[in-house]
Amino acid sequence: MEVALKLRICKTLKWEGFPETRREFEGLASFKTHDFDSLLHVSGVEDKVKQLYLSEWSTVRTWNPEMRYNRVVSMNRAETLRKRTQVLDIIRDTKTLIQVLCMKEFIKKIGGLVPEITHEKGDLSFFGLVLREDALVWDILVAAKWIDEDRKRALDYLVKRVQHVLTKSELLEISGIILLQDEYFAGHSTFVSETGWEETDIELYGVAVKKAYIFVASDVEFHVETQYIQNRA
Repeated sequence: MEVALKLRICKTLKWEGFPETRREFEGLASFKTHDFDSLLHVSGVEDKVKQLYLSEWSTVRTWNPEMRYNRVVSMNRAETLRKRTQVLDIIRDTKTLIQVLCMKEFIKKIGGLVPEITHEKGDLSFFGLVLREDALVWDILVAAKWIDEDRKRALDYLVKRVQHVLTKSELLEISGIILLQDEYFAGHSTFVSETGWEETDIELYGVAVKKAYIFVASDVEFHVETQYIQNRA
């Protein structure tokens, strides 16, 4: 979590790297800390995290570096289970927040594929990054006429393009590339956004989606049922 916060600070302030030496920290005393709250405050995303992910942040911020040096004490079964649940909650919420802190660059890389793919292969009918409701990693959804002409070759091409722009750690956040049938979108104009537009808690083509970033979509066939959660309740 600390590394992710410091990475976010570097991106916000356009630093090449986080200060390490005493000389580099001159005039930057407020940055020389391991405290999560202090680092979040200077990260540039404090408002977003606290408005949208307050529950996760409240869990993660309970951890501090000194906990690494706590003495191991014997616990009964109930205490062990409680501690285990607490640790798992921190791990889960830390993963969520790391995704949030590092997502901007990740999204930029994925969206940057759109003009490259379009230039090399032809128009796209749909291109989106989707996190299903029951998933921990993302799917890339793609549709195009040229994909349907040779789906195996198209998939090989898309895999190589994604591998080329993402780091090894970023690739671990991708479950796979799903090829949609182009006929579903045929005959309609499309909206294109390299930065993507974000949707949360929607139903996308019959699938419950926790989060989606849409870069290319049909202006007719693309429908997000934002009332999905309310309707289901």
